[in-house]
Amino acid sequence: MFANVLNQITGKLDSRFILTLFFPSLIFWGGLTAVYFAHSGLETAVTTWRAQNADIQIIQIIMALAWVTFFAYLLGNQLTWLTKQFEGYWNWFPLLGKRLAKLRQKHYQRVLAWLDENGRYEAIYYGFPFPNEPEAVMPTRLGNILKNSEQYPFKRYDADAVLLWPRLYAVLPDGFSKTLEAAKASLDFMLVVSCLSGLFAFMSGIYLLAVQSVWWLFLLCFLGGLVVAWLAYNGALEAAITYGQLIKSAFDLYKDDLCKQLGYELPKSLVEERAFWGNVYDLIYRGEVAYPGALRYAGIKETVPATAPAQPWLVRWLQSFFGKGETP
Repeated sequence: MFANVLNQITGKLDSRFILTLFFPSLIFWGGLTAVYFAHSGLETAVTTWRAQNADIQIIQIIMALAWVTFFAYLLGNQLTWLTKQFEGYWNWFPLLGKRLAKLRQKHYQRVLAWLDENGRYEAIYYGFPFPNEPEAVMPTRLGNILKNSEQYPFKRYDADAVLLWPRLYAVLPDGFSKTLEAAKASLDFMLVVSCLSGLFAFMSGIYLLAVQSVWWLFLLCFLGGLVVAWLAYNGALEAAITYGQLIKSAFDLYKDDLCKQLGYELPKSLVEERAFWGNVYDLIYRGEVAYPGALRYAGIKETVPATAPAQPWLVRWLQSFFGKGETP
Protein backbone atom coordinates (compact mmCIF):
# COMPACT_ATOMS: atom_id res chain seq x y z
CA MET A 1 0.00 0.00 0.00
CA PHE A 2 2.79 2.42 0.93
CA ALA A 3 4.65 1.58 -2.29
CA ASN A 4 1.55 2.26 -4.42
CA VAL A 5 0.94 5.67 -2.87
CA LEU A 6 4.63 6.53 -3.18
CA ASN A 7 4.65 5.59 -6.87
CA GLN A 8 1.57 7.71 -7.57
CA ILE A 9 3.12 10.78 -5.96
CA THR A 10 6.69 10.46 -7.19
CA GLY A 11 5.54 9.51 -10.69
CA LYS A 12 4.55 13.14 -11.25
CA LEU A 13 7.84 14.56 -10.00
CA ASP A 14 11.10 15.13 -11.79
CA SER A 15 13.59 12.30 -11.31
CA ARG A 16 16.35 14.71 -10.26
CA PHE A 17 14.06 16.25 -7.66
CA ILE A 18 13.24 12.79 -6.33
CA LEU A 19 16.86 11.68 -5.99
CA THR A 20 18.34 14.98 -4.82
CA LEU A 21 15.62 16.32 -2.52
CA PHE A 22 12.65 14.02 -1.99
CA PHE A 23 14.35 10.82 -0.81
CA PRO A 24 16.84 12.61 1.50
CA SER A 25 13.89 14.51 3.01
CA LEU A 26 11.91 11.29 3.35
CA ILE A 27 14.77 9.57 5.18
CA PHE A 28 15.30 12.65 7.38
CA TRP A 29 11.71 12.83 8.59
CA GLY A 30 11.44 9.06 8.76
CA GLY A 31 14.52 8.98 10.97
CA LEU A 32 13.13 11.64 13.31
CA THR A 33 9.84 9.73 13.52
CA ALA A 34 11.72 6.51 14.31
CA VAL A 35 13.67 8.26 17.08
CA TYR A 36 10.43 9.55 18.60
CA PHE A 37 8.75 6.15 18.60
CA ALA A 38 11.94 4.38 19.72
CA HIS A 39 11.68 6.33 22.97
CA SER A 40 7.90 6.56 23.37
CA GLY A 41 7.25 2.91 22.53
CA LEU A 42 7.49 1.28 19.13
CA GLU A 43 5.21 -1.65 19.94
CA THR A 44 2.42 0.68 21.07
CA ALA A 45 2.72 2.70 17.86
CA VAL A 46 2.57 -0.42 15.67
CA THR A 47 -0.46 -1.73 17.54
CA THR A 48 -2.25 1.61 17.20
CA TRP A 49 -1.46 1.74 13.49
CA ARG A 50 -2.80 -1.74 12.80
CA ALA A 51 -5.99 -1.02 14.72
CA GLN A 52 -6.87 1.88 12.42
CA ASN A 53 -9.13 1.69 9.39
CA ALA A 54 -7.39 1.25 6.01
CA ASP A 55 -8.80 4.56 4.75
CA ILE A 56 -7.33 6.38 7.75
CA GLN A 57 -3.99 4.73 7.14
CA ILE A 58 -3.98 5.86 3.50
CA ILE A 59 -4.89 9.42 4.47
CA GLN A 60 -2.07 9.51 7.02
CA ILE A 61 0.40 8.19 4.47
CA ILE A 62 -0.71 10.76 1.88
CA MET A 63 -0.46 13.57 4.41
CA ALA A 64 3.01 12.43 5.46
CA LEU A 65 4.22 12.23 1.85
CA ALA A 66 2.63 15.60 1.06
CA TRP A 67 4.54 17.16 3.96
CA VAL A 68 7.80 15.55 2.81
CA THR A 69 7.21 16.78 -0.75
CA PHE A 70 6.46 20.30 0.50
CA PHE A 71 9.58 20.26 2.67
CA ALA A 72 11.65 19.02 -0.27
CA TYR A 73 10.38 21.87 -2.46
CA LEU A 74 11.25 24.39 0.25
CA LEU A 75 14.69 22.85 0.51
CA GLY A 76 15.11 22.96 -3.26
CA ASN A 77 14.28 26.67 -3.35
CA GLN A 78 17.02 27.26 -0.79
CA LEU A 79 19.74 25.23 -2.55
CA THR A 80 21.62 28.35 -3.62
CA TRP A 81 21.57 29.71 -0.07
CA LEU A 82 22.55 26.31 1.30
CA THR A 83 25.49 26.07 -1.10
CA LYS A 84 26.65 29.53 -0.08
CA GLN A 85 26.66 28.47 3.56
CA PHE A 86 28.88 25.51 2.72
CA GLU A 87 31.10 27.92 0.75
CA GLY A 88 31.53 30.19 3.76
CA TYR A 89 29.27 33.18 3.06
CA TRP A 90 28.24 33.71 6.67
CA ASN A 91 27.54 37.45 6.57
CA TRP A 92 23.96 36.86 7.71
CA PHE A 93 25.35 36.18 11.19
CA PRO A 94 27.27 39.46 11.73
CA LEU A 95 29.21 38.77 14.92
CA LEU A 96 30.09 35.10 15.19
CA GLY A 97 29.72 34.35 11.47
CA LYS A 98 32.14 37.02 10.28
CA ARG A 99 34.69 36.21 12.97
CA LEU A 100 34.57 32.48 12.25
CA ALA A 101 34.85 33.16 8.51
CA LYS A 102 37.89 35.35 9.09
CA LEU A 103 39.62 32.67 11.18
CA ARG A 104 38.95 29.95 8.62
CA GLN A 105 40.06 32.23 5.78
CA LYS A 106 43.40 32.85 7.51
CA HIS A 107 43.82 29.11 7.98
CA TYR A 108 43.33 28.38 4.29
CA GLN A 109 45.56 31.30 3.33
CA ARG A 110 48.35 29.59 5.25
CA VAL A 111 47.52 26.30 3.52
CA LEU A 112 47.64 28.01 0.12
CA ALA A 113 50.98 29.66 0.91
CA TRP A 114 52.42 26.28 1.95
CA LEU A 115 51.18 24.64 -1.24
CA ASP A 116 52.71 27.42 -3.33
CA GLU A 117 56.05 27.25 -1.53
CA ASN A 118 56.26 23.48 -1.95
CA GLY A 119 55.24 23.43 -5.60
CA ARG A 120 51.88 21.72 -5.08
CA TYR A 121 50.43 23.37 -8.17
CA GLU A 122 48.02 20.56 -8.96
CA ALA A 123 46.30 20.97 -5.59
CA ILE A 124 46.08 24.72 -6.21
CA TYR A 125 44.72 24.23 -9.72
CA TYR A 126 41.88 22.01 -8.51
CA GLY A 127 41.04 23.51 -5.17
CA PHE A 128 42.34 27.02 -4.42
CA PRO A 129 42.36 30.56 -5.81
CA PHE A 130 45.56 31.91 -7.32
CA PRO A 131 48.38 32.30 -4.77
CA ASN A 132 48.92 35.96 -5.69
CA GLU A 133 45.39 36.77 -4.53
CA PRO A 134 45.16 35.52 -0.93
CA GLU A 135 42.23 37.86 -0.30
CA ALA A 136 40.12 35.65 -2.59
CA VAL A 137 40.57 32.60 -0.34
CA MET A 138 37.28 31.34 1.10
CA PRO A 139 36.64 30.02 4.65
CA THR A 140 35.80 26.46 3.52
CA ARG A 141 37.25 23.83 1.21
CA LEU A 142 34.11 23.81 -0.92
CA GLY A 143 34.24 27.59 -1.22
CA ASN A 144 37.85 27.47 -2.42
CA ILE A 145 37.09 24.80 -5.03
CA LEU A 146 34.21 26.80 -6.50
CA LYS A 147 36.17 30.05 -6.26
CA ASN A 148 38.92 28.38 -8.28
CA SER A 149 36.52 27.60 -11.14
CA GLU A 150 35.08 31.11 -10.92
CA GLN A 151 38.52 32.74 -11.20
CA TYR A 152 39.74 30.64 -14.13
CA PRO A 153 37.89 32.37 -17.02
CA PHE A 154 38.65 35.79 -15.55
CA LYS A 155 42.38 35.11 -15.27
CA ARG A 156 42.59 33.49 -18.70
CA TYR A 157 40.16 35.53 -20.80
CA ASP A 158 39.18 38.47 -18.56
CA ALA A 159 35.66 36.99 -18.64
CA ASP A 160 33.46 37.34 -15.58
CA ALA A 161 32.17 33.82 -14.92
CA VAL A 162 29.25 34.86 -12.69
CA LEU A 163 27.89 37.41 -15.17
CA LEU A 164 28.44 35.38 -18.34
CA TRP A 165 27.49 31.92 -17.07
CA PRO A 166 23.70 32.16 -17.67
CA ARG A 167 24.40 33.23 -21.27
CA LEU A 168 27.10 30.64 -21.85
CA TYR A 169 24.96 27.87 -20.43
CA ALA A 170 22.28 28.66 -23.02
CA VAL A 171 24.64 27.86 -25.93
CA LEU A 172 26.14 24.65 -24.53
CA PRO A 173 25.41 21.54 -26.62
CA ASP A 174 23.03 18.96 -25.15
CA GLY A 175 25.71 16.38 -24.43
CA PHE A 176 27.89 18.78 -22.47
CA SER A 177 24.97 20.38 -20.61
CA LYS A 178 23.68 16.97 -19.50
CA THR A 179 27.11 16.06 -18.14
CA LEU A 180 27.24 19.40 -16.35
CA GLU A 181 23.75 18.93 -14.91
CA ALA A 182 24.67 15.46 -13.64
CA ALA A 183 27.74 16.86 -11.88
CA LYS A 184 25.66 19.66 -10.33
CA ALA A 185 22.99 17.19 -9.23
CA SER A 186 25.66 15.05 -7.54
CA LEU A 187 26.99 18.12 -5.72
CA ASP A 188 23.51 19.19 -4.64
CA PHE A 189 22.66 15.68 -3.42
CA MET A 190 25.78 15.46 -1.25
CA LEU A 191 25.19 18.90 0.24
CA VAL A 192 21.55 18.09 1.01
CA VAL A 193 22.52 14.81 2.67
CA SER A 194 25.23 16.54 4.68
CA CYS A 195 22.87 19.31 5.79
CA LEU A 196 20.00 17.00 6.75
CA SER A 197 22.33 14.56 8.52
CA GLY A 198 23.79 17.33 10.65
CA LEU A 199 20.30 18.68 11.34
CA PHE A 200 19.13 15.17 12.30
CA ALA A 201 22.05 14.78 14.69
CA PHE A 202 21.24 17.99 16.57
CA MET A 203 17.44 17.63 16.55
CA SER A 204 17.47 14.02 17.68
CA GLY A 205 20.24 14.69 20.17
CA ILE A 206 18.37 17.59 21.80
CA TYR A 207 15.16 15.55 21.94
CA LEU A 208 16.83 12.50 23.48
CA LEU A 209 18.59 14.64 26.06
CA ALA A 210 15.34 16.39 26.92
CA VAL A 211 13.46 13.12 27.50
CA GLN A 212 16.50 11.57 29.25
CA SER A 213 16.73 8.64 26.86
CA VAL A 214 19.29 5.84 27.13
CA TRP A 215 22.85 6.93 26.42
CA TRP A 216 23.52 4.51 23.59
CA LEU A 217 20.53 5.80 21.55
CA PHE A 218 21.77 9.37 21.99
CA LEU A 219 25.27 8.45 20.81
CA LEU A 220 23.90 6.43 17.91
CA CYS A 221 21.74 9.28 16.61
CA PHE A 222 24.02 12.21 17.43
CA LEU A 223 27.40 10.79 16.45
CA GLY A 224 25.94 8.74 13.61
CA GLY A 225 24.34 11.83 12.11
CA LEU A 226 27.57 13.81 12.38
CA VAL A 227 29.58 11.01 10.74
CA VAL A 228 27.16 10.80 7.81
CA ALA A 229 27.24 14.60 7.46
CA TRP A 230 31.06 14.58 7.37
CA LEU A 231 31.20 11.75 4.81
CA ALA A 232 28.61 13.48 2.60
CA TYR A 233 30.52 16.76 2.77
CA ASN A 234 33.70 15.03 1.61
CA GLY A 235 31.70 13.49 -1.21
CA ALA A 236 30.50 16.99 -2.10
CA LEU A 237 34.12 18.14 -2.37
CA GLU A 238 34.85 15.48 -4.98
CA ALA A 239 31.68 16.36 -6.89
CA ALA A 240 32.60 20.05 -6.72
CA ILE A 241 35.99 19.39 -8.32
CA THR A 242 34.30 17.66 -11.26
CA TYR A 243 31.71 20.40 -11.54
CA GLY A 244 34.37 23.12 -11.39
CA GLN A 245 36.48 21.53 -14.09
CA LEU A 246 33.44 21.31 -16.36
CA ILE A 247 32.79 25.02 -15.86
CA LYS A 248 36.38 25.77 -16.88
CA SER A 249 36.02 23.53 -19.93
CA ALA A 250 32.77 25.24 -20.90
CA PHE A 251 34.54 28.60 -21.18
CA ASP A 252 37.48 27.08 -23.04
CA LEU A 253 35.36 25.21 -25.57
CA TYR A 254 32.19 27.24 -26.10
CA LYS A 255 32.97 30.90 -25.46
CA ASP A 256 33.30 31.39 -29.24
CA ASP A 257 29.75 30.10 -29.67
CA LEU A 258 28.59 32.67 -27.15
CA CYS A 259 30.46 35.38 -29.03
CA LYS A 260 28.65 34.43 -32.25
CA GLN A 261 25.27 34.32 -30.52
CA LEU A 262 25.89 37.81 -29.15
CA GLY A 263 26.41 38.93 -32.74
CA TYR A 264 30.11 39.87 -32.63
CA GLU A 265 33.12 38.93 -34.67
CA LEU A 266 35.50 36.45 -33.10
CA PRO A 267 38.66 37.95 -31.58
CA LYS A 268 41.79 37.06 -33.51
CA SER A 269 44.27 36.89 -30.63
CA LEU A 270 44.40 36.39 -26.89
CA VAL A 271 44.95 40.12 -26.40
CA GLU A 272 41.86 40.93 -28.47
CA GLU A 273 39.92 38.23 -26.65
CA ARG A 274 40.70 39.64 -23.22
CA ALA A 275 39.72 43.12 -24.42
CA PHE A 276 36.55 41.70 -25.97
CA TRP A 277 35.24 39.91 -22.87
CA GLY A 278 36.22 42.79 -20.62
CA ASN A 279 34.14 45.15 -22.72
CA VAL A 280 31.24 42.67 -22.88
CA TYR A 281 31.25 42.74 -19.08
CA ASP A 282 31.11 46.55 -19.11
CA LEU A 283 28.32 46.53 -21.69
CA ILE A 284 26.16 44.07 -19.74
CA TYR A 285 26.85 45.42 -16.28
CA ARG A 286 27.05 49.17 -16.94
CA GLY A 287 25.52 49.63 -20.38
CA GLU A 288 28.65 51.21 -21.88
CA VAL A 289 32.13 50.14 -22.90
CA ALA A 290 35.53 51.71 -22.41
CA TYR A 291 36.87 50.64 -25.86
CA PRO A 292 34.04 50.32 -28.41
CA GLY A 293 36.51 49.09 -31.04
CA ALA A 294 36.92 45.85 -29.10
CA LEU A 295 33.33 44.88 -29.94
CA ARG A 296 32.80 44.47 -33.68
CA TYR A 297 29.37 43.43 -34.86
CA ALA A 298 29.45 40.57 -37.33
CA GLY A 299 26.48 42.04 -39.23
CA ILE A 300 24.99 40.59 -42.40
CA LYS A 301 27.48 39.78 -45.09
CA GLU A 302 26.45 41.09 -48.52
CA THR A 303 26.33 38.61 -51.33
CA VAL A 304 28.74 39.50 -54.12
CA PRO A 305 26.81 39.50 -57.42
CA ALA A 306 27.96 37.00 -59.98
CA THR A 307 29.94 38.34 -62.97
CA ALA A 308 27.83 38.57 -66.10
CA PRO A 309 28.91 36.17 -68.86
CA ALA A 310 31.04 37.71 -71.64
CA GLN A 311 29.12 38.67 -74.79
CA PRO A 312 30.22 37.40 -78.21
CA TRP A 313 32.58 39.74 -80.12
CA LEU A 314 30.00 40.57 -82.78
CA VAL A 315 27.45 41.75 -80.16
CA ARG A 316 30.09 43.85 -78.44
CA TRP A 317 31.08 45.47 -81.84
CA LEU A 318 27.45 46.29 -82.65
CA GLN A 319 26.92 47.77 -79.16
CA SER A 320 30.02 49.94 -79.55
CA PHE A 321 28.92 51.01 -83.08
CA PHE A 322 25.30 51.87 -82.15
CA GLY A 323 26.04 53.08 -78.61
CA LYS A 324 24.87 51.75 -75.24
CA GLY A 325 21.38 51.15 -76.44
CA GLU A 326 19.95 47.88 -77.64
CA THR A 327 21.44 46.20 -80.66
CA PRO A 328 19.29 46.36 -83.81
